Amino acid sequence: MHAPPIDNLIAQSTSIFKQFLLAHNALEIGGDTIAGFSDNACIEATVGLNVEIEPIPLYEVKHYRAQMPQFLLEIFHGKLVQTWQECLATLFCVLLDKHFSDERRFEELKRCQIYIDFRESSDLITQVKNSLIKNFDFDAYKDKVKLINSVFNPAGNRSEHLFNIDKHVQIRNSFQHKNGKIDEFFLEDLGVRRIALLNNSAQERKYGLNDKIELSIPELDYFRRSIALIGQTWRKWNG
Repeated sequence: MHAPPIDNLIAQSTSIFKQFLLAHNALEIGGDTIAGFSDNACIEATVGLNVEIEPIPLYEVKHYRAQMPQFLLEIFHGKLVQTWQECLATLFCVLLDKHFSDERRFEELKRCQIYIDFRESSDLITQVKNSLIKNFDFDAYKDKVKLINSVFNPAGNRSEHLFNIDKHVQIRNSFQHKNGKIDEFFLEDLGVRRIALLNNSAQERKYGLNDKIELSIPELDYFRRSIALIGQTWRKWNG
């Protein structure tokens, strides 16, 4: 099936990973260049309109450099998760449009409560759609992906890659709310006691409760490949 949101998901996931590799290499080259300067050298930075901060000694920059690869991984990891989440929302809208145009019944949605405001000038169908979309926006992630996958992948193929994506959505949430540490909710939501992540040598490392997550280039690539493979599975849908 030709579905622009799915095609865009596959293309965007590949593009984001390529952007990361470019940024990573630029960081490595820049770091090597900085290493050649004296620790006592300073750099200046403008932080606002006609506002400059005090010069920063290069020894501080060199010290912070060790944290930059992980920071960069987290940034692009978040971009991948965002692209995935946006695709789920867009596909939900596609299915709604198909339902209300009598092209395909969205039976998987089952029974829903909607909100209609008779003071609104928009027609009832538009209000119903908007209410359903708002409901979907506030649904738990696992309910969203379960619904969309039940439509585009009813056979449940490539479940290991869908689990890997779910794992990375939880990882992004952990970065945002738990400083990258695994809590009980993280593990309970995935239904596991430990998770496996690839290290920089592409070897599995296990993480459990209260462990701090460390991303790697191989793990980011595995996440990207899982998104692409699920996207390719969804494209086979002919509903």
